[in-house]
Amino acid sequence: MKEEEKELLAKVKEAAKETAKEKVSEAMADLETKMKAFASKEEVDAFKTLVDGAKTEEQFTSVKSAIDGIEKTVKSLTESAPTKEKSDAILDYLTKNKESITNFQKEKKSTFSIKTVNKDFSLGGSFEDDASGIPFLPVDFKSDIAATPDIRTQFNILDYVTVGSTNERTVSWIEEKSETGAALFIDECVAKPEVSKEWTRNSAKVQKVADFSKVCEEVLWYLPRMRQLIEQFLRKLVYVSMQEAILNGDGIGNNLLGLIPQATAFVAGAKAASVEKANFSDAIRAVASQIKCLGYLPNCAFVNCDDMFHFESIKDANGQYLDAPLGGVTLIECPFIPVGEFLVGDCKMANVDFFQAIVSEWDRNDNDFRENAISVRSEALLACYIASNNVGAFVTDTFANVVTLINKP
Repeated sequence: MKEEEKELLAKVKEAAKETAKEKVSEAMADLETKMKAFASKEEVDAFKTLVDGAKTEEQFTSVKSAIDGIEKTVKSLTESAPTKEKSDAILDYLTKNKESITNFQKEKKSTFSIKTVNKDFSLGGSFEDDASGIPFLPVDFKSDIAATPDIRTQFNILDYVTVGSTNERTVSWIEEKSETGAALFIDECVAKPEVSKEWTRNSAKVQKVADFSKVCEEVLWYLPRMRQLIEQFLRKLVYVSMQEAILNGDGIGNNLLGLIPQATAFVAGAKAASVEKANFSDAIRAVASQIKCLGYLPNCAFVNCDDMFHFESIKDANGQYLDAPLGGVTLIECPFIPVGEFLVGDCKMANVDFFQAIVSEWDRNDNDFRENAISVRSEALLACYIASNNVGAFVTDTFANVVTLINKP
């Protein structure tokens, strides 16, 4: 090759190098602008030093490729991730890769490796994967976990019954029983009629509802809010079991005695065969009437969500939706009531007393320390009761049965 050709080739290479320098400088300036919102001056300078360490055309190409990748990640973070996460990510990156950056400068390498799980970022194409590492810049990771709706948590029987507290493991009360005699209009100096009233003591035992789980501690380290979510999960299961027991508990063993097992059935009496074209609304009105005739004031009718749809779809002969009164009670969707059944009652006559509301506790259990685990439990202690002389305040039955009894042939 002639000297003139060699000289021309050298000029071309130099021009290419200067062009690479110019492009890298431009990219760095743009990157610096983006980083100012969340990075310190020292962090920005560290990136500048990395660029200044490049001496060859290959090194500039590698650095520019890296900057292009960083720019994309920074742009994504700027639009979505919290500032604290961005700042922490850069600080983590600089700390973990300090040695690699230093070696890059000293040894004039064209590439260096970093430990990251973000495979979109590498310098000069060299990459060292570490599945347990933290990304240089976090991806757009949402800290919330998508939850599956649970209709059982949307209902709370405690909103309707009488809620109290107790400091004993057994709740006791006095209730009226039978009475005899009556007051009479009498003449002077005549013996007054004798009357009597009986009272008796009754009680309900406080019962415990609880659950337990063992959790690997690393799960709590790596996943934001996981401790809170696990606690919510355990408390939810206690809550659901408590709701179910207050309504349907059979009172056997350690179970609560619920409202439905204590409620009475519908008795048609004078209402038998008295309603033309009887429907679900008529059934609720008939039941409310039975409760009122005993001196109570029914206020709630618990029905399944499918039966609620039935109520909302009732129309007259002209196709107009009916929204007729239901004897003073309010329809309430309850996931613990089977389709086709109902519970109507004067809910203030039902009592739920807490010895301890739902609590959660974390601690070591068995081999937890050796297994790097931690255990958590949730529990509640409560009593549920209706005074035996007030069970008539609640009626449970099926719509089909009540409609049949009151329908006029």
